[in-house]
Amino acid sequence: MYKECFQRLQNRTLDVNFDNLYNLRDVDKNHFLTYEIISKESLLMVLPQQHPLANEPLVMLADLKSEPFILPCRETVPALHTLTQIACEQAGFNPKIVQEATWMPTVLSLVASEMGVALLPANVRNLQRTGVVYREIIENVPMFQMVMVWRQDNHSKILHNFLNIVRKISGQ
Repeated sequence: MYKECFQRLQNRTLDVNFDNLYNLRDVDKNHFLTYEIISKESLLMVLPQQHPLANEPLVMLADLKSEPFILPCRETVPALHTLTQIACEQAGFNPKIVQEATWMPTVLSLVASEMGVALLPANVRNLQRTGVVYREIIENVPMFQMVMVWRQDNHSKILHNFLNIVRKISGQ
């Protein structure tokens, strides 16, 4: 799905796209796109409420190396899948992925049912799912960075006015 949007940017049937910075690596090999970061978000550890580390205010990702991980689906949220892999590798292990889910609420439900743990953007707290706890991670982990992306050669006044509005709203 995300690659389709980048294809549409290239074909000039889409003027702007919002995506994660990590997704740009796979699609802009000809460097026809430009982007700006509009938000940065830390990643949180999502644990089942009954997990032994659930009462700790901060967790070390390395302490979860033996845990089963539930990830957002690689096809629908590839950047988050990649960020989880990178964060775990930086902590010295490869995550044991036991399940992937298309939607964040599904990931949270699987964690609540004690199938595993998940590494998700901090905004997931807004979902307030019963049966899970959200914990800050002690180690430095990659940030979830949202970008607006457009063609470098698109000089549309409407597009640039829109980009300026997004910059104002996002505080960039």
